[in-house]
Amino acid sequence: MLPPTKMGSGDKALFSVYDGHGHVGEKCARFAAAQLPPAIIEVNDKLTTDANVKSSLSKAFVDVNKKMHIAGDIDDTLSGTTAVVALVVNNVVW
Repeated sequence: MLPPTKMGSGDKALFSVYDGHGHVGEKCARFAAAQLPPAIIEVNDKLTTDANVKSSLSKAFVDVNKKMHIAGDIDDTLSGTTAVVALVVNNVVW
């Protein structure tokens, strides 16, 4: 969870739940939970229009997925994680 104070703005917040699957699913879920919020903070200044929110969230997910693939301590060949993420921007839930 990233409350407005961590998002750097009173009108934004992030809520997320991760569920790993496979042999190292728990590692995958923990990795995503640790990496996705900072990836979203990196694009925080772009979360101003509908199109930018969609593209920025997509980029954050793809970037974290790529990092997981190259992480030396996680074999995500047959494991992974799902994530349910709610980003609130100006009282709109994404």
